[in-house]
Amino acid sequence: GICAVLSTMETPITVRWAQEMDDYTSQFIWAGWTPEDYIAGYRRVVDICRSEAPNVNYMWSPLGYENLADFYPGDEYVDLVGLSVFGLQAWEIETQGRELSFVDILTPRYELASQFGKPIVVAELGYVGDSTYVEKWENEVRQVYPQFPNLVGVLYFNQFEVYPWPDGYGLPDWRIDKRVTQ
Repeated sequence: GICAVLSTMETPITVRWAQEMDDYTSQFIWAGWTPEDYIAGYRRVVDICRSEAPNVNYMWSPLGYENLADFYPGDEYVDLVGLSVFGLQAWEIETQGRELSFVDILTPRYELASQFGKPIVVAELGYVGDSTYVEKWENEVRQVYPQFPNLVGVLYFNQFEVYPWPDGYGLPDWRIDKRVTQ
């Protein structure tokens, strides 16, 4: 299987399986599973992969909602915690009454994820807005923040969205060369 192939790799590998399970509006089928079913499925995948690829790390990756702890599969099954952070200027202004920053969005998710004592990665980062908004985010995500001591990495989601955002905001284009809207 795929895990046997991963065991042949010479570089460090991290598997992120069944992400954003805490978001029931998600496009992912596992986001509709009960916490018990999700945990059983996640553990099964990790157990199978570890038997074939013992040196692979495993990232448990909720979106970052308040119910995330319900889905935690246990310390022995998680090497890293991944979170998703997306900034969509127009949506924020309409629904939140103001633009949000990287820190605004990450802080509550980070605080919830910190309870597990694992290294934390922003596994998906994207932002779309006018040039001032994008520049602000670009500068913010490149800083080291003392309030995030367990944050060890940030990965940009350089893709066109495939699942519609709520409130009629469609499919944001997170790609680096498309994220400035004006």
